[in-house]
Amino acid sequence: MVGSVGLAQRNPTKKPTNHPKTTAQPRGTHSMPSILAPLELFLTRTQTLLALAETEDWEAFEALMTERQAELPALSDSQFLIAITQAGLVDEAKSLIQSIQQLDQQIVVVAEKSKAKISEQLSQSIKGTKAVVAYKGL
Repeated sequence: MVGSVGLAQRNPTKKPTNHPKTTAQPRGTHSMPSILAPLELFLTRTQTLLALAETEDWEAFEALMTERQAELPALSDSQFLIAITQAGLVDEAKSLIQSIQQLDQQIVVVAEKSKAKISEQLSQSIKGTKAVVAYKGL
C-alpha cells in the first residue's frame, strides 16, 4: 500500500477540491452485464485515485482509498465469483482486474515520485533551518 507516502499531508499551495463519489461506468464497459458492476465501480474508483495522485490531492485520495478498500471483500465473495463463472463472464472479469492492477501500479509510481519530492523539500528545509541557526549563532 502507498501509506508510507504520507497521504494525510496536504499540499499547502493547492486549494482543496471536492470530488464527488464516482458512480459512472468506466469507458469501454457500457455493454458489460450488471453482474460485473462491482468490478466496474472498483475500476472507476481506481481511475479516480490515479487522477487524485497525479494532482497530489492526498486528502481526497486517502478518503477514496478508504472507500475502495471497504469494497474489496465483496469482490472476493464466493457468491460473486460463482455468479461471474456461471454467467460466463470470467474473461471480462479478468480484463477488468488486469486494468485495476495496471492502474494500481501507476498509482504506486506516482506516489513514489511524490514521496521523493516531499523528501527533497524536507531536506532543503532542514538545510535552510541549519543555515539560519548557524548564522544567528544559536
